[in-house]
Amino acid sequence: MAMPRILQDFSSLSPEAQKQLLVYLDYLKTRYPAGATKKVKKRKLKDEPFIGMWRNRTDIQNGADYVRDFRRREWGRKA
Repeated sequence: MAMPRILQDFSSLSPEAQKQLLVYLDYLKTRYPAGATKKVKKRKLKDEPFIGMWRNRTDIQNGADYVRDFRRREWGRKA
C-alpha cells in the first residue's frame, strides 16, 4: 500500500478513529518490532525426529513394501 494512500485514508477518518488507529499502531509496533524476524533453524531431513521412528519394528522388514501393501489393502489400490 502506497504511503499517500495511507495518509489519505487516515485523514479521512474521524478524530476518534484516528486516535484508535494510532493506539493500534503502537500495539503493532511493540508486538512486531522492526527488523525482528524469527530465524528457523533448518535441519537436514535425516535429522528430523520422525525419520527412523519404525526402525526397531520387527513386523516391518521393508518400509516401502509395507506402505505399498497397506495402501493396497486400505485404499484398494494396485501397485
